Amino acid sequence: MQYELINVTTDRRGIVRLELDRISKGNAYNDKLLDELNLEFDRISEDLSLRALVLVGAGKNFQCGADLHWLEEVSHNGEIENEKASVKTYEVIQKLNLLQLPTVALVQGLCAGGGTGLIAACDIVLSEKTAFFSISEVRWGLNASIILPVLNAAIGTRNVRRYGLTGERFDAFKALSLGLVHELAEQGELESRVEEVILELLKSSPSAIRATKAGIVKSAWAPDSKVRDYLVKEHASIRQSASAVEGFASFFEGRKAQWWKGSGSDN
Repeated sequence: MQYELINVTTDRRGIVRLELDRISKGNAYNDKLLDELNLEFDRISEDLSLRALVLVGAGKNFQCGADLHWLEEVSHNGEIENEKASVKTYEVIQKLNLLQLPTVALVQGLCAGGGTGLIAACDIVLSEKTAFFSISEVRWGLNASIILPVLNAAIGTRNVRRYGLTGERFDAFKALSLGLVHELAEQGELESRVEEVILELLKSSPSAIRATKAGIVKSAWAPDSKVRDYLVKEHASIRQSASAVEGFASFFEGRKAQWWKGSGSDN
C-alpha cells in the first residue's frame, strides 16, 4: 500500500521498517498521518509472516508530537469531530502498544509529546546520545491523557508526575535512567545497533515471541472502556478550552504563554 506520510518496507526476513516522513513538520502527526498509521498497524497485525517492526522518524527529529496548527483547526470543529481526532490518536497508541510482534523504536533529535507515547508503546527503544525528550502537552494548554497509560507503564507514575506536569525537556541519559529508552548509541550508530537487536529476536521462535508478548500485554493492559472513554474525552475537551486557545496562540506567535512566570520582578 502506498502512503503519503509514512514509508513502509519489509525485508526478506519479515522485518517491517516504518518511517514517519513529514520532515518539514518534525514528523508531527496530523489527521492524515494518524489514518495511515492506523491502517498500517491493522495490516501488520494480520500478517503472521512478519517478525518485527522497526519504527523510525525521517530527518533530524524522531517525532515532535502533534501538529499544533492541525490541533488548533480541530478545536474549532464540533464536539463530535473534535473527539474523533482523539479517538484516532488513542487507536494509534493502543494498536502499536498491543501489536503481538516485537517493536523497536530508533530515536534521534527531538522526541516530544505524542512521540514519547509512541516510544513508550514500543517494546525496545534505542536512542542516540544527543536526543532529547519532553512530555510537552501542558506547555501548550493541552492534556497528554492518551499517552499517560503507556508512559506510566514505561517510566512509572512517579516520573510521569514530574515530567508530565512540568513539560520540561530532558536528555537521553535521563531518558535511559527513567526507562523510557533501553540503550544509547553514538550518532550514526543506531542502524548497526538495531541490526544486532533484530538478530537476537530472529533467534527465537516467532510463535513463542507472539505468545509471550500477548501474555505481557494482556496482563498489563486489560481493556477498560470507562478508562478509554475518560482519556478520549479529556484529550478532546481541553483542546476547545481557553487554555488551549492561549497555548496555540503562544506557539504560533513565538511568545511565552500568559501563565508563564519566570524569575525576577518583571516576569
